[in-house]
Amino acid sequence: MSDTYKLLDRVLFEVEENIKNKITTISLAKTVALASVQFQRLFRLAFETPITSYIRSRKLAASLESLLKMDFKVIDIAKEYGFTPNEARSAGHIISITNGGIQ
Repeated sequence: MSDTYKLLDRVLFEVEENIKNKITTISLAKTVALASVQFQRLFRLAFETPITSYIRSRKLAASLESLLKMDFKVIDIAKEYGFTPNEARSAGHIISITNGGIQ
């Protein structure tokens, strides 16, 4: 079981390290030497959310942090994290910010 924790820890680390880059489930699966489908199932089982949703929420949280802490234009922050208004709109859910993070 500790191997699974190490694997998932590695995935979370990779997401954080590459938050401003394009992150794919295939590249993350390769990082931990799993088939993409197997990796996606494991992630969803462990975190009760699809990896794509997790990546999107982390990118959004990081971009909001930049927006609040830095004096950059919104469009520049969106480009830096790979977001466009249309992508945010098509996510199809309301974003709420709490003390625990973004939901």
